[in-house]
Amino acid sequence: MTTTSTNAIAQRILALDNGNKELQLMDDPEVWEDYRTRFETEGYLVLEGYWSRAKCAALRGRMNALIQGFDLAAHRSVFSTDDQSRISDDYFLGSGDKIRFFWEADAFDKETGAFRQPRAASINKIGHALHDLDPNFQQVTYTPQIGKLARAVGGLSVPLVAQSMYIFEQPRIGRKVGAHQDGTFLYTEPQSVVGF
Repeated sequence: MTTTSTNAIAQRILALDNGNKELQLMDDPEVWEDYRTRFETEGYLVLEGYWSRAKCAALRGRMNALIQGFDLAAHRSVFSTDDQSRISDDYFLGSGDKIRFFWEADAFDKETGAFRQPRAASINKIGHALHDLDPNFQQVTYTPQIGKLARAVGGLSVPLVAQSMYIFEQPRIGRKVGAHQDGTFLYTEPQSVVGF
């Protein structure tokens, strides 16, 4: 696809109403071909404005409510991609069918156990079954548009949702996420894990 046609597609995308964009793009094969090419070439695909601002705000609001409602006495698991065998505990390993909370390594004061900053700024991620257990995330996961995206761009013939996470990328806290491949945690043969 030429730069001119890619730019023309981008202009058409921007011109669409955010609320109806998902439905309008489903029938444009040129857009899907552009998505597939960019994904295969660059290894990732960013779809700016795919969900409306209102939908994104609702998901952020839901995350904040979950964080504020979490009972800290239940667990204080820290997530890191470094030395997974050392820090992967039963709480993490048993999270595939639950909504669980994983904090930044420096979230808690070592002596008092209290948060070093507000809890909403201390969380690393929430996972791994948001797609099945939270209605807000079910709404954005199980849509024809996501299925089409998985088939057209990810090359999946029968897309299935294995896990879901909300990753926070907090400022001023946390550690570098080391290079890793989700397919080593979600093993399939042949390798077929595609992250969204």
